[in-house]
Order: sequence, then structure tokens, then C-alpha cells
Amino acid sequence: MYICYECSGEFETPDNLVEKHLLDAPPYEVIYVCPFCNSSNFKVKSHSHCCCCGAKLSNTDSEFCSNECRNKGIKLWKNEFKRRKQLLINPINIIIRELENYNKEHNTNYSYGQYVAIIENQRRKQKCAKRKKDI
Repeated sequence: MYICYECSGEFETPDNLVEKHLLDAPPYEVIYVCPFCNSSNFKVKSHSHCCCCGAKLSNTDSEFCSNECRNKGIKLWKNEFKRRKQLLINPINIIIRELENYNKEHNTNYSYGQYVAIIENQRRKQKCAKRKKDI
């Protein structure tokens, strides 16, 4: 487990950035960075307390004090992973991500309501144009 000094994020494995330095062939430089903020300012997190119950650990190589705590921790991690995955497919969050991309591409600052109104208006125009072609 690693901890980032920049964003305080905790992660299992760092991401790899390959720096080619304008070379066409290897050797390339590989930089290990935080997956959240792309900072290389992170370290291995040492555990002095159990991640589940908070009991003091005698062996700092382990994250948990017992197999029961390990199982609880794994269960909690899986539930959190499911929750984050559901957030990604939530229709409102999808529209919010589209809005952020639209604002970046078009250099605008529309709110959620304004963006939804614009998109709905565009859909209506497309339906009307399609009807006119059918007639």
C-alpha cells in the first residue's frame, strides 16, 4: 500500500508513465506516479495499527491484526468498489461528465440545468428535421 504526499490518496500499485524523450526506440524512462494526481511524491505506507479495528500491530508488515479483520476489510473494499462502479454508470454522473467535457471543449461555463436544456433542445430539433424529411 502506498500513500501520496500531494493528494493523500492511498493505492495498491502506482501507475507507470513512459517518458520517451523524443526517442523512436527503447530504452525509455519509466516514472512511477500516483494514479490519482500523477505525482511522483509518494511512499510505501507503514502500518502500525490494524486497518479494520485499529488495534496496535506487533508486525508492521501486515495491515490487519487477524484473519477476521482481513476478511472484514476485503468485504468493505469490495463494497466500496461496487459503489464507485455504480457511480460511474449513474445517468446523472454521466451527464455531469459530458457537461464538463462540453465546457472544456467549447470554453463555456454552463450549469447542469443549462446543459440539459441545450441537449434537449438539440434533440427536439433533430426530431423535427427528421419528421420534415419523412413528409
